[in-house]
Amino acid sequence: KLKCDVILISDTSIIADETNLTLNGGVSANSVPVSNSAGIDISINESIYTAGTADFFTYSIYKSTNRGNSWFICNELTDLKKISKGGFIKCSPTDSGKVYITGKNNLYMSTNSGNNFFNTNAPSFDKIYFKQNKMYGIISNRLYTSSDNGLTWIKMYSSLVFDFTCLEFTSDETQTIFAGTNLGVFKSL
Repeated sequence: KLKCDVILISDTSIIADETNLTLNGGVSANSVPVSNSAGIDISINESIYTAGTADFFTYSIYKSTNRGNSWFICNELTDLKKISKGGFIKCSPTDSGKVYITGKNNLYMSTNSGNNFFNTNAPSFDKIYFKQNKMYGIISNRLYTSSDNGLTWIKMYSSLVFDFTCLEFTSDETQTIFAGTNLGVFKSL
């Protein structure tokens, strides 16, 4: 399975973002043809997706099907979150056609390998996670879940005292969730 070892991203106010992809632990890297990156991920069929913009408004969604040696634009979207602002692209671990990308105010989803995206009307999550037949999204002090591959989302939990930073899941039948927060780690019941 193709795995992204390291992504080097420079973000300065003077120079536009530069994204490089290495698949061999940093021995060599290929430049990815995007600036102001909105994320990068690899699907189960080893297609690589990334998004970037030159004008800070319209983002081109780039795809590579040959380990990053060449790229083509498969779609364009507006108002995406830069990776430095919490933006991401995530590919489904079970369906090579499903790709998710964060907008500034929502979550976009593709069911046809990035050829078309639609607004799921979900919040602009900080992170999403896949666990068995469910998806989880965190944004600030809220935790959401989806049982239909991200088409609809239900708020599971909202905190008045902490913000979520990450989630981890047990691999057993209990499906225990460990939530990393700005106040420590919490365990689901």
